[in-house]
Amino acid sequence: SSGINAEWPLRPGGHSMLFYGKAGDQQRFTDSMDFIQEALSCCGKYGYMEYESKNASNWLSTMPGSVPDSCCEKMTPGCGKDKLKNKDYTGLFTKGCYVETKKFLEFCLTVTGSAALLFMFVQLLAIFVNIALQRQCKEHEDYQLQSKKVKEIKDKNELKTTA
Repeated sequence: SSGINAEWPLRPGGHSMLFYGKAGDQQRFTDSMDFIQEALSCCGKYGYMEYESKNASNWLSTMPGSVPDSCCEKMTPGCGKDKLKNKDYTGLFTKGCYVETKKFLEFCLTVTGSAALLFMFVQLLAIFVNIALQRQCKEHEDYQLQSKKVKEIKDKNELKTTA
């Protein structure tokens, strides 16, 4: 079937963690969440305790007291097993992915906006340089035209004086 039937992993509100760990179409949701957790060094939507809440009921029913391996600072198979049950939070990403994703997107938008402003500034600079060069060319053409007229007048005057 087309698309994922789950919510976007980090959408504010809702129960998006319900779909974590389900097979089939929902596997893409799990893969997306794992990627986000690894890439941004975060765990769960609001923190690793998310995996013990009813919002992650599918995960809670299949892996109680554990977090996904993608929540581990050093990801190895089984590294998240029983971490919550044993209250052993060492080696886990503690920050929630919602805030980290928001920070990442704000950073990307800031960089993109800055690059756009820089590009605009370069374009404006190019326009001003173009105007200055055109003005200088026009002044040079005017000078050459004036010089040509002065030379013609001198030549006419010389012809008159020699004749």
